[in-house]
Amino acid sequence: MPIGAFHLANLDSTQRKYSLSDKATFWKPADHPLLSTLKQRGRKEKVDDTTFKFFGYPYPTLSGTVYGYSAGSTAALTTTATDIYIASASAFLKPGDLIKVSGYDTNNTETNTVDGEVMRVVSTPATNYATVTRNVGNGSAVANTATTGLSWMFVGNADREGATSRVAKSSAISADTNYIQFFEEPWDVTDVVKLSKYYGPNEKERQKKLALIRIMAGIEHALWYGKKRLLYENGKEQPYTGGMQYWLNLADTDYNPSIAAHSSTTDLVSGNGTSRVWRPGGDFTKPNWLKYIELAFEFGNDTKTGFVGKSFLRQLEHIYGEQIRFGWETTKLGLTIANFDSQGKRIQFVHTPAMDYEDATSMFLVDIDQIAYAYMKDITPRLNIQDNDAQEEKGDYIAYCGLKPEFISAHSYIQNITDVA
Repeated sequence: MPIGAFHLANLDSTQRKYSLSDKATFWKPADHPLLSTLKQRGRKEKVDDTTFKFFGYPYPTLSGTVYGYSAGSTAALTTTATDIYIASASAFLKPGDLIKVSGYDTNNTETNTVDGEVMRVVSTPATNYATVTRNVGNGSAVANTATTGLSWMFVGNADREGATSRVAKSSAISADTNYIQFFEEPWDVTDVVKLSKYYGPNEKERQKKLALIRIMAGIEHALWYGKKRLLYENGKEQPYTGGMQYWLNLADTDYNPSIAAHSSTTDLVSGNGTSRVWRPGGDFTKPNWLKYIELAFEFGNDTKTGFVGKSFLRQLEHIYGEQIRFGWETTKLGLTIANFDSQGKRIQFVHTPAMDYEDATSMFLVDIDQIAYAYMKDITPRLNIQDNDAQEEKGDYIAYCGLKPEFISAHSYIQNITDVA
């Protein structure tokens, strides 16, 4: 059962609510005797798999095709038609079963668009057709359902709690929260800690610390990789995770924007559903490196948060030599940070383990209050072996900031994009 509330839909006046699951998942019930008692009293099914089950997505695999109106007919389904042609319907469809037709689906000739609806099976009078109640549940529509070749999915059975019930009071989607979520830690529901004696450190305090670690790990994971949710494209459910890695690593965002070349007006890299800006960058000297960081402060607050790996900070120290040293402390969300102060402005570099390796030479700079972003990719110092000039000295470090030439040549969508600043 997924964490949190799951949603139910009211059906017509003679049916109860239905959901996509009535199973409960127990974590390690053999280790917690009280769970066995609750399992027996609740008459819930034990699932051996120790991971949570998410029954809302994807749909069960039972599906098929609606061929038309009544048995053997390929005529279009009108908004009032109640007999639908499904091959061998009587073999697997029973009264009370719910079948869903996805919105914006097309038939086998790619000509008709479906508004989408849920149908409840009333009976199966013959082998190849079922009598149904059309447009049940909140959100259904029955206008202009497609002709033939229409896909349907089995959702569940509306009669699992009985064939009759009280009249639904609302057609709106409601949240059902009157169920118990079992976690691995038993004290969440049984107060085991209060009834037990321990020898050694306080167990409750230890568990509080463990819970905090888990929460912070979840925040960090969500920041980089997002959390599961669904996007609807052409009426189809598409899994999506909305973390920073998704934004940084793909050539497009959720809405497929164009990729624009960098310019002085787009120095602060952002993605807002309209365009995405890449700054390929190039070689520049130590003074220019400082100028590049200062560009991020042209907009927003004077304190920004930079998500980096430890390798990034070490390389930054190499560039500046004795001029800077980072003092590590723990002040932001319980995470380890290093402060970088320059000309009255500050960057709080947050050590992000996810960037220690794959993004070891990159930085993601965020103005949290203004929701602004600046991304520096593959920042690599190298030793200057050229003769002295007005900007640098032989033997100094030079920072190369931007996508490496090998990366650019391997990705056609960013070729020919130049730094025009």
